[in-house]
Amino acid sequence: MSTAFILIQSAAPMLRNLAAILDKAEAHAQASGKSADDYVDARLAPDMFNLARQVQFACYGPTAGAGRLIGKLAVPPGDPDATFTAMKTRIAAAVAALEAMNAGDFAGADDRDVVQPMQGTRVLEAKGLAYVRDWLMPNFYFHLVTAYDILRNQGVDLSKRDYLGHIGPMIRDAAVA
Repeated sequence: MSTAFILIQSAAPMLRNLAAILDKAEAHAQASGKSADDYVDARLAPDMFNLARQVQFACYGPTAGAGRLIGKLAVPPGDPDATFTAMKTRIAAAVAALEAMNAGDFAGADDRDVVQPMQGTRVLEAKGLAYVRDWLMPNFYFHLVTAYDILRNQGVDLSKRDYLGHIGPMIRDAAVA
């Protein structure tokens, strides 16, 4: 199996976890007498992107990256979302796009030359495997955990279990055979 396809198998469940985290944030806001949309512009530090941009990049990275890995041009992500509803719609669309791909789509992707535009005139150039391992996955997890951290900082009751919610069925009591 292509290492690049592992991107799909990793990103889709983590994006579902992000949607569940947004659900918890909505419940927290409602219990606090606020609107969840009050969190959209929250950030950890003044020089960091806000929640909406973190969600946008968490969705864009794996979908655009997967496209680059199979030789398709990536469409720019557009503007960040202004509401929780829009962010959850973006997440659902990203998951659907990722799950529409299959292992066969990634034949030869590990050795494919990938060029990703960066800020200004810079580009990132790498073979597919290095692109996934050294840029795409770390960048994806950075934006995902930063979104989580922003909401934790806003007082939303989140735990590692929320961040890694999809692995719950894999955990069992070792004493039970």
